[in-house]
Amino acid sequence: MNAGDHLRNVFQFPQLHDGTLKEMLDAGYTYDEVATEIGCSRAAVYHSIIRYGLRRHTRPDIEHPLMSDRAAVEAFLRAEKPSLAQLCRQFMTSGVTVRMWLRKFDLYDEWIKLGNERRAGQRLERIEALATAKAERARGKYPLLRKPEQLKEAVEARGAVAVSKEIGCHVSSVMRALKRAGIESKRISTFGHPYHPMRERAITLLEAGYNATEISKVVNASANSISQWARDEDIPQRRGRPKKVVMQ
Repeated sequence: MNAGDHLRNVFQFPQLHDGTLKEMLDAGYTYDEVATEIGCSRAAVYHSIIRYGLRRHTRPDIEHPLMSDRAAVEAFLRAEKPSLAQLCRQFMTSGVTVRMWLRKFDLYDEWIKLGNERRAGQRLERIEALATAKAERARGKYPLLRKPEQLKEAVEARGAVAVSKEIGCHVSSVMRALKRAGIESKRISTFGHPYHPMRERAITLLEAGYNATEISKVVNASANSISQWARDEDIPQRRGRPKKVVMQ
């Protein structure tokens, strides 16, 4: 507030400067009540207090109609582990008042601890709910995963990778289904496996004179698997590096 504003306040609101303000503060009036009584703004009251070095006198301790009952507050804290918003709704007061009374009752630290426990429990519940929903979706979408004995036979016959491709799920889902059923089964690789989907095409290319390295670039199989198929079918393999095509 500059000098001009101060002079206007002296003439317009003399109560702010003739000792009335100090008497009202000593009587326990709040800034808002003083401003309403005098008819000025709250900022004018605040600046007058600073200018004259007045000290704000708080009201005598007034019991809050709901939060002043320590037993009720403590019981609600331990039963519900509430958040700040829940405490405000329960006791119909502001967050500042809630924190003030919790500190007055020495319950603030306990409230923080209970809040951490509540949030940890909520996170655990969400994780469990997501896991349960995911398992339910998997059981509904992939019925073979609910038949562990048939699943085990299929894995032992064709391999977990091939079975997962037939079902349409990831190979880890197949292994987890077996593990949940208590069936010990090792993942069978598609290396050299007779049921590989590209086996017939690879054999055709082997018979045409291509070597394993050339074929591995065309089919989704390694050169070692292709060599194993060639040995199974007694197909002679052309050794050496692939021939480079020289551009004319």
